[in-house]
Amino acid sequence: MDQALACYPHGDKIAPGETPASALARELVEELGIRLETDSIRYLYTVVGPAYSQPGEVEPVCFAGSWAGEPQACAEISAIAWLTLGEAEKFAPAVQQLCTEHLHHG
Repeated sequence: MDQALACYPHGDKIAPGETPASALARELVEELGIRLETDSIRYLYTVVGPAYSQPGEVEPVCFAGSWAGEPQACAEISAIAWLTLGEAEKFAPAVQQLCTEHLHHG
């Protein structure tokens, strides 16, 4: 992981014709090589927060669910790591906000 960059969870923009949940399933395969168990998808919330390294805001849509496979760096992902909330300063601003939101909504 490049220490000069903030950490962002996997994901990208929702393609035309996709739902947030179908975009999630696609991105998990493309970027982490894992398959989402589509019956397990549960919407949690949407967070609005500052974009990283560009003006404006982003709106990450958050889900919970189960997956099959071992996560690995694929496509444009250079590295993956499990991080704790104690490492929140490494997260991009919107991800920090997402973590705060998750603590309030569990």
